[in-house]
Amino acid sequence: MKILVVGRSFAPGRGSEPGFTWNWARHWSREHQVWVIAHPEFRDDVEEELRRTPQPNLHIVWMDLPRWLCPWRVSGRGAGVGVHYVMWLQAAYRRARALHAEIGFDFAHHMSLGTVSVPSPLWRLGIPFLWGPIGGGQTTPAAFLRCFGRDRFREALRSWRVRLLHLSPTLRKAARRSLVLATNPETLEVLRRAGATAVYPLLDGALPGEFIPEAPIARPTRDGITLLWAGAFESRKALPLAFEALLRTDPGIRLQVAGAGPKEAEWRELASSMGLENRVEFLGLLSWPELRRHFGEADGFLFTSIRDSSGTVVLEAMAYALPIVVLNHQGVGTYVPDSAALKVPVTNPTETVAALATAIGRLASSPFMRDEMGRAAWEFARLQVWDQKTVMVEQLVDDYMNQYLKTGTTAARARSTLIAG
Repeated sequence: MKILVVGRSFAPGRGSEPGFTWNWARHWSREHQVWVIAHPEFRDDVEEELRRTPQPNLHIVWMDLPRWLCPWRVSGRGAGVGVHYVMWLQAAYRRARALHAEIGFDFAHHMSLGTVSVPSPLWRLGIPFLWGPIGGGQTTPAAFLRCFGRDRFREALRSWRVRLLHLSPTLRKAARRSLVLATNPETLEVLRRAGATAVYPLLDGALPGEFIPEAPIARPTRDGITLLWAGAFESRKALPLAFEALLRTDPGIRLQVAGAGPKEAEWRELASSMGLENRVEFLGLLSWPELRRHFGEADGFLFTSIRDSSGTVVLEAMAYALPIVVLNHQGVGTYVPDSAALKVPVTNPTETVAALATAIGRLASSPFMRDEMGRAAWEFARLQVWDQKTVMVEQLVDDYMNQYLKTGTTAARARSTLIAG
């Protein structure tokens, strides 16, 4: 088959959306001819990988916006990325339409950015279309808006917009004409309310098989433990909740913090002002090998996001047999098994901080519980590999394409199955 993949973020060896788009495109290209329309942010990484491991079925179409049209030269989720992405996506659709007229695609897949707030226009190509996995339907609990400081009003407006999103004509058209994968229950509900009939829950993250150690890592028994926190330094990640909880725990418990972002200076100063200089270590933005080393050396993983689609880094930590302490809501509350995590109720900041401190204390006091939870985490993670996940999605796509053919609306080139052979 001839498959079109559209994903603004596209790169090997990375987590989150760049890695998702790369892994899906690489998977489709094993059996099919694949064209990828992507932003050139990680072009050097992609071309270096393709030099090392040529993939003749994978064709990359790099596409950026001219500076006169969009002045933002952004990466990640910095200021201006939302406007840039909307404009980039429309340009990508025009490029996709021209390519389709030339090549005649059988199937299209839109990967990133994976948000329900900006519906993909690829359904207009008139061929079977897979959108996602996508998130974006989750909102910050009202009691936690204080975590956004001066931006709390903007975050409240976002919550209201998401609650009304199902009324958007653009979303309703896309949802009804696509096979959609939702990464958390909140996004699934938004899509269903928008009229989606072919929508399924699916954790967006997955792991390469070689990423997962062959056996759970054995950790020494010790009095004090070290927890690891990793993520972007953004308000929605709510790292200060971890600081407040740490103050209520034994002084022998330490926290390592990996990442970078706009809140870095503020959060470093906050940790210092709270007297946590000797208990909180800022590691900076780590490379993949460095982060994996810290996964192997830590005693547990702490995840404090108050608004997050699914928390891919949690799955990565679980692969290294780390017991998890998480807020019990949204994607991470849904997919992390109870046997691998201490899940903290999300009620209000005071109660949640107290519950976080209790969970951390329990983890520190019981090496046996840490081992048992770590093994359960590893057992779960080793089922979340790309090869297994793609087989499941292939079956959904196969069923969807068969149904699409029955309607008589598919392009003449479309075939009845996506699974080779």
